[in-house]
Amino acid sequence: MSHVFVADLNGLAVGDEVVIAGDEGHHAVRVRRIRVGESVELVDGEGTRAGGDVSHVSVDSCTVHIHHLTYEPQTRPALTVIQALVKKDRSDQAIELMTEAGVDEVLPWAAARSQTSSLPPKWARIARESSKQARRARFPVISDVQGTPDVSAHIARTVSGGGLVLLCHESAVTPISQVLAAAQPQPPAVMIVVGPEGGLTSDELNAFTAAGAVPVVMGPSVMRAASAGAIAAAVVSAMTTRWDEGAAR
Repeated sequence: MSHVFVADLNGLAVGDEVVIAGDEGHHAVRVRRIRVGESVELVDGEGTRAGGDVSHVSVDSCTVHIHHLTYEPQTRPALTVIQALVKKDRSDQAIELMTEAGVDEVLPWAAARSQTSSLPPKWARIARESSKQARRARFPVISDVQGTPDVSAHIARTVSGGGLVLLCHESAVTPISQVLAAAQPQPPAVMIVVGPEGGLTSDELNAFTAAGAVPVVMGPSVMRAASAGAIAAAVVSAMTTRWDEGAAR
């Protein structure tokens, strides 16, 4: 299995050489101990993937000779998770799991019962590193923190555009699989709303359902706020063409 590194691949062609420097170069040479002749994979986080062999290694950088290039379009339906901010020891786990599950965008939400209202500073780095671990060519977008009115507006726009919004709620009676199976033809976008550890307030629940969100339950077990988004994303991906497209690549 080749190593994965992030690089600027704009305008790159087969036969070109790319220098991996900075933090990525240091990681490649000092941590991964890359050697001349090894195969590596480069991604730009925006869908481009390049494969090549290391042609030169210096103290803190290496050069890769490119032998193939591919571009991976946005997977459909687009998948967004509105994730209520959770306590620090669970926060990093939430973004890591959602990235590995293939989520396209994460909208952090400062819910009434969230224990924090600021974006965790490590989320961008964790999303990048988790994307490399998952061998993603396209990294998830981490948006700014949203308030409840903002979330309601996002839900309304998604629904008005033909999308499906799934509101994970332990008191819901409709299984997520049932809602997804009934969503024919496949919606262009799916949005998942995950509340905080303390749950949604009645005002939040009413606002989101009024905007068009469908309350769903994922199973008999009550899931943690940090893991529910990734689990729901996996269900969505398995019941739509998201993972079919991935398999085709």
